[in-house]
Amino acid sequence: MREILAPFAAFVPDLPTTLLVTPVALACGLLAATLVARLRRGGMRVPYTRKIFHFCIFTAVTIVQLRWGLPGVTVFGSLVSLLVLGAVLRGDGHPLFEALARPTDAPHRARFVLVPLLTTALGGGFANLLFPGYAWVGYLVCGWGDAVGE
Repeated sequence: MREILAPFAAFVPDLPTTLLVTPVALACGLLAATLVARLRRGGMRVPYTRKIFHFCIFTAVTIVQLRWGLPGVTVFGSLVSLLVLGAVLRGDGHPLFEALARPTDAPHRARFVLVPLLTTALGGGFANLLFPGYAWVGYLVCGWGDAVGE
């Protein structure tokens, strides 16, 4: 059983990493959320605010991965996910939710935020398990490619 769980131990951050990455994650997440919320309130269409958020978050998590490794990514991803989940729970009218949830996805706007969030977490996890030294390349390819493709 230990052999099966051993690769997952790399995901668990130690206290120093948690203490260092938490403010970075909160700052990056809140800055990106504030930016896209303001752009949306200013009239920018949701597909663009959503992609700007992706660009910001995927760039930041790449830097976190290169500096603090997978444990740092665990902290960063967890906190940014909580930020997004909080916006989804608040739903219609919440500035971040309105910047991420496309009006054309109604009545399932939350689903089209949560499913990509979950698949991103799974994809990042698998990338780190299968290609630990190069997972950050996948973040940039997916995050920037998706943003530029919009």
